[in-house]
Amino acid sequence: MDDSVPSGNFQQQYLNELTEQTRRYHLIGSVVFSIGFLLFSIAEYLTRTREVWLHYTLIRIACVAVIAVVGVLVWKRRLHPNALGYAYSLLIPLFIIYMHLNDRLGGVIPSLILVYFIHGFSVLWHWRHSLVVAILLTSIHGFFALRLIGAQEFANQNGTWAIISPFAVMGVVAYRYRFISEEILLRLQLQQSNQTIKQQAEEVEQQNRQIHEQRELLARAYQQLTDSVRHAKRIQVAMHPPTESIAQLASEYFLLEKAKDTISGDFFWTAHMPNGSSFIAVADCTGHGVPGGFMTMMGNFLLNQIVVNEEETQPATILEELDRRLLKLLRQNEPNQVKIADGMDILLLRKDANTLTFASARRPLWLFQQGEWKEFKGSPYPIGDNFFTDKVFFQQTVAYTAGDVLYLFSDGYIDQFGTTGKRFTTKRFRELVHNLVAKPMTEQMMHLQQAMQNWQGNEPQTDDWLIVGLRF
Repeated sequence: MDDSVPSGNFQQQYLNELTEQTRRYHLIGSVVFSIGFLLFSIAEYLTRTREVWLHYTLIRIACVAVIAVVGVLVWKRRLHPNALGYAYSLLIPLFIIYMHLNDRLGGVIPSLILVYFIHGFSVLWHWRHSLVVAILLTSIHGFFALRLIGAQEFANQNGTWAIISPFAVMGVVAYRYRFISEEILLRLQLQQSNQTIKQQAEEVEQQNRQIHEQRELLARAYQQLTDSVRHAKRIQVAMHPPTESIAQLASEYFLLEKAKDTISGDFFWTAHMPNGSSFIAVADCTGHGVPGGFMTMMGNFLLNQIVVNEEETQPATILEELDRRLLKLLRQNEPNQVKIADGMDILLLRKDANTLTFASARRPLWLFQQGEWKEFKGSPYPIGDNFFTDKVFFQQTVAYTAGDVLYLFSDGYIDQFGTTGKRFTTKRFRELVHNLVAKPMTEQMMHLQQAMQNWQGNEPQTDDWLIVGLRF
C-alpha cells in the first residue's frame, strides 16, 4: 500500500477499486488462457497418437475445470482475485513443463517462455506474487529436468531461458501494477476534487476545465507508459523524434546510434519552440536493454513535460527539474526506499539565433570553431542518482557562426573494447574526430562506423553507442 494513500474511507475505496480492477484482469486472463489452452489440443491431434492425445487432452480439461471453478468463486466474490491469478499462472505452465519432461520435446520450451511473458501482461498484482510463481515453477521444472533428462540436455533445449524468463517478467508486472495503482489513486483524488468544486459555484467552469486537462494528461501518460512495457522496442523507436528534426538545428548533421541489445539505454531528444529556439539532448541512461529502455522512456517523457508543456527554457533549470522529478518517480526521496544508482548522464543544448546555451550532467560538449578545438565539460553529477547531494548544474553560453561543428555523444563508443582487449578511449576518439572535422557530415559518420568496425573486430558490443554531429 502506498504511504500517500490516506487512511479511512478513501483507503478502503482505493483498495476496492484496485481489487475490482484485478478481478477484471484475472477473469479476462483466465478465459483467454483457457480458450487458447484448449484450442491448442486440436493442433496436437495431428501430431500425436490417439492415446497420447487423449491423455494430454484430459489433463488440459482438468486444468481448465480447476481454473473455471476458481473463476466462478472469484466472480461470486468469495475469493480474492489473486487466487485465480495463481490458478492459471501455475496450472498451465505446470502442464507445459509436464509435456516437456514427458516427451522431451525441445519445441515445448518456447511455448513455456511465451506463456511466462503473456502472464506478465495478464496478471495485475504485486511483483512478489510473480516471484512466488517463478520460484515454484522453476524449482519444479529444474528439479525434475535434472533428474529425468540431465543438465546438458536441459540446457540444449533452451531450458536456461525457461528458468530465467519467469523472473524477467517481474519487471513488467511491477511497472504495470504501479502505473495502474497510481491511475486509480489519482482518479479517486479527482473525484474528491469534483465534490469540492460543486460547492464553489463561481469557480465551477474553471475547475472543470482544469480537471478535464488533468485527466487528458493522465490518460496520455498512462497510455504511453503501459504501451511502452508491452511493446518496448516498437514504442521506443516511435518515441524517438524524427531524424529530420535534427536538420532544423544545423545545415549538415549525422546521427550514429547502435544499441548493444534490441532496446537502447541511450537516446536523443529534440524540441522546437514557437519563439524560434531549438533544443537537442543526448543522454546515456544507466544500463542497456530493457532497464535502460525504461529510463529512456522516463527521460523522454519528463523532458517533453518540462520543456514543451511547461515551457521551461533554461538548460540548467531543466536539468535540475529533470533530476528532481526522476528521483521522485523512482521514490528515492522516501526514507525507507532501497537506494539505487539508476539515472542518466545528459547534455542539453538550446540553440538561438547566434548563441548556444547548454548544461550537462557528466557529458562533454566538443566544438570546432574557426580552426580551434574547444571542449566544455559538464557538471560532475548524474541525473537521478541520489548518492550525490547538493547537486549544481551550471550552464554556459557561447556564440557560434556558420561553419562551426558541434559533437554530442554518450560514452559507449569510447568504452568499446577492441581486439587488443583495450578500450577505444576518449583520446583516440578525439583524434579521430579532429581528423574528420573538415569532411561532410555523412562522410564523417561512415568513417566513424568503419573505424569502430576495424577496432572492434569480433569483440561483442559492450554498451550502446550514440553520437550526434552538427555543422551550422
